[in-house]
Amino acid sequence: MAQDMPISALLAEEGFNTVASSRAAREALVRHGLTNHRKKNITVQKLSRVHEVFAGEFYRVCNDPWCQSIADLEAGGREIVAVAGDACQVCGGKKSCRSLKVAALVFEKQQIRRVVILGGTKAGQREIAVHASSSNVEFRFVDGTKHGRASQLAAPYSRWADLIVVWANTPINHTVSRTYKGVCSESTKLVYATRTGVAGMFDEVVRQIA
Repeated sequence: MAQDMPISALLAEEGFNTVASSRAAREALVRHGLTNHRKKNITVQKLSRVHEVFAGEFYRVCNDPWCQSIADLEAGGREIVAVAGDACQVCGGKKSCRSLKVAALVFEKQQIRRVVILGGTKAGQREIAVHASSSNVEFRFVDGTKHGRASQLAAPYSRWADLIVVWANTPINHTVSRTYKGVCSESTKLVYATRTGVAGMFDEVVRQIA
């Protein structure tokens, strides 16, 4: 026997977690003949079709202005619906994810495809790598505390990169940052970011290069 699940639970699970977005999503299910206004449950056999409808018709976004701007660019013909932060398709409720997506758009406009991050913590570097996996920007990270290895990488990384970010106020040896400044070519942008968090660092970088 086919299993049923509450439509309200389905909508919440799919990220339609505000009254307006839930109403819009349910109306879409009715239009596509997947339910009607009287039913409270839906069979799980219809879930694949439900996912197709939602993916094709809606773009979920929170009330952050940057997220809304990105939604305007990415939604295409889909309806933009307002949701709470954790269901936002731009940031998922995470400032670092939002800031990286904004940075990726600015990088694309500036024709920046390869970025070297000099310094930062391992946790911060991992966070950037995870969020960057869905972007067209390639990142390389340099441990700013290991002077010998970092200095060896300076020349090849400077030739490879379109942008080098010196992430100051994080674990980094000033000798290392001076080495990169000394070998940086005129075609490679070099910026300094003084904020320690991932979101703050990207926001600062964007302000400098935009």
